[in-house]
Amino acid sequence: VVVVVLLVVGGELVGAVDVVVVSPTQRTQETWALMNEELGHAGHVVTDPRVYDAWGAHMLDLVRELPPDARTVMILGHEPGVSELVLSLAGSARTELRDLVA
Repeated sequence: VVVVVLLVVGGELVGAVDVVVVSPTQRTQETWALMNEELGHAGHVVTDPRVYDAWGAHMLDLVRELPPDARTVMILGHEPGVSELVLSLAGSARTELRDLVA
């Protein structure tokens, strides 16, 4: 599994995002709408209710279910699930990342 950091420079996404997975909550949908205004993502967007209360392992299951051609994925979810996903993907670097992950 590869963790990709999405780089935004001057309001423009550097690199392509194949799939965006968004929680169905109002605030998350509003956040995505604002982000999409700036980024102009034209790719596939999935609203998945499981993102709302998914923890690391369950969030990783969501990622595994995406199409194999989805090489770069953006997930807009909730804490602590998103942080747990990052830490589970980080593997042995987990100790160093713990302080960096919100």
